[in-house]
Amino acid sequence: MQMDCPTEETLLRKKLEKLSAVRNLDFNLMQRVLTVTHTSQALEPVLQAVRSLGFKPEL
Repeated sequence: MQMDCPTEETLLRKKLEKLSAVRNLDFNLMQRVLTVTHTSQALEPVLQAVRSLGFKPEL
């Protein structure tokens, strides 16, 4: 619910695109939803990356 501007999208995109297990990122800023497509082992690294930017991810 915290992501609502292009600057935050850019921060998240730069952080998550570094993870080799991330396959796709789909941002919907109006609904404040980020959908991350990743390999099965990548859930925790993705969550940690999001948290490291000060966001609270929700599954």
